[in-house]
Order: sequence, then C-alpha cells, then structure tokens
Amino acid sequence: MIEVTIAFWITAVACIVTYFWGKSQNSIEFITDKLLDTLKTGGYIKTKLDKNGELELIKLEDLK
Repeated sequence: MIEVTIAFWITAVACIVTYFWGKSQNSIEFITDKLLDTLKTGGYIKTKLDKNGELELIKLEDLK
C-alpha cells in the first residue's frame, strides 16, 4: 500500500501543475468570441450589432 506522505505529495504536485496549466489557458473572452463566431457561421444563431458595436443575440420570437 502507498504511504500517506507519498499520496499527499502526488496530490499536491498534481494540484500545482493543473493550477499553472489553467492560468496559461486562453482568456474567457477569446473562447466566447470564438464560440459565437462558430455558431454564427454554422447558422445556429442570429446576431446583430447594437449601438455600442457589440454583438447582440436575436430572440427567436423577433425573427417571426
């Protein structure tokens, strides 16, 4: 059986590695913009630009 100290250090190293891996990932804004562009290109959502130049989703009931 594995000792408690070895199990602790394996867990601690795994937590530290995943923390720094998560910090190095892309920002949430980049991921969101990429997802919206992909959905818009695929025809799954409809968008329009508002007064501020930001994308706004169009409700289904507004399309009818």
